[in-house]
Amino acid sequence: MNLIQLFKQFSSNFENKTGNLNKKDPLYQLFDQQVPNLFPTNEFPLSYKVKWSLGQGRWATIPWIAIIDSDITDSVQRGVSIVYLFTNDYKEVYLTLDQGWTLFQNIYRKDAAKNITTVSRFFQENLKILSKKNGFTTDQISLKRKPLQSPQLMRGYERGAFYSKHYTISDLQDSDETSLLEDLTKMILAYTQFKSILIDPRNISTTIEQILKGQQFSDIEKIVQKKNEVPDSPQSLTFVQDNSFEASNRSNGQGKRKRVVKPNYVEKNKFQQQLGDLGEDSVMQFEQKRLKKDPRLSHLVNKIEHSSKVKGDGLGYDITSYDYNESQEKAEKIFIEVKTTTANNVHEPFYMSANELDTLKEQRANYRVYRVFNYNVSAKVKIFHAEDIQQRAHLNPVKFQVKF
Repeated sequence: MNLIQLFKQFSSNFENKTGNLNKKDPLYQLFDQQVPNLFPTNEFPLSYKVKWSLGQGRWATIPWIAIIDSDITDSVQRGVSIVYLFTNDYKEVYLTLDQGWTLFQNIYRKDAAKNITTVSRFFQENLKILSKKNGFTTDQISLKRKPLQSPQLMRGYERGAFYSKHYTISDLQDSDETSLLEDLTKMILAYTQFKSILIDPRNISTTIEQILKGQQFSDIEKIVQKKNEVPDSPQSLTFVQDNSFEASNRSNGQGKRKRVVKPNYVEKNKFQQQLGDLGEDSVMQFEQKRLKKDPRLSHLVNKIEHSSKVKGDGLGYDITSYDYNESQEKAEKIFIEVKTTTANNVHEPFYMSANELDTLKEQRANYRVYRVFNYNVSAKVKIFHAEDIQQRAHLNPVKFQVKF
């Protein structure tokens, strides 16, 4: 089955679906089994997820299929997603970049309709990639084909869609499948540019607030640029005693984190390398201050070593420092791997190489991962021990060596 065949099955069978949703219904089963397989997900960014809805409790008035960037949102109701929206006679479908109407409802209440329209217009006027060619348009979509008792959600979808292409399902042929996927690729490119102008992709409200305050596009670009700039010098770090890591694991009883630690076999780009170097320099300063404050360790300050610079980058750690072993009542060497991000989220996924993981296993009690985050604004550091990584984190291999 391909996407066009699914659309045709849907169009022929959904019109009479009313009342309580039945998950055993053949059409629901078809979506459940086929939708995840209809998109070239192996070519999508890792953060992309495919979702769909034929209703929640009751059959939906406006069903949808969505491709969501989990870096931006986890739901079509919030953030911005690529969404296939069906008209309410189920004979037509729009491919859209659509804002989450529920977010506007929850935050702006009576001003939700006005504000979502304002934000849509802002994106339409400023995103250069929104080309009005080959059927794509920034004109408002229209989902209503027959009367509705409660059209508010439908109107929210319409106002939130700031880029779209329309299809009449009966006109689509199997031979159009390639064109349909090419259109999706164009929409993904637009989605990618949209993401690049967000002040904080994980909190789209930050950008929305600036737009509603009347900020010019150039001003928002400057905010984003400043946020992504690498500082000229190492930042002072604030230690974070964050128990959410441990608490999260106790609550699910599985001993696994929801956040992902991914081994990285991909070379860092220039920005990441500069940021990583500055993060390591900041940790060097942090360690010097920490040891100076501890009378049991102060005599070892001059022995702290930036090992990745002194000995090379293949050690599996960046810094050699010292900590006090309470049970043995003596100072011991510790091996610190530094992971730095500009994101203001201590649990932002990070990458570890096979070598780093091997060193972690070898050194275990003496291995630390210093997670430096929110680096460009107010840098903080959270210290993870080897057991945090081994027992609680989810290690997700993202690249493999193929050898014959």
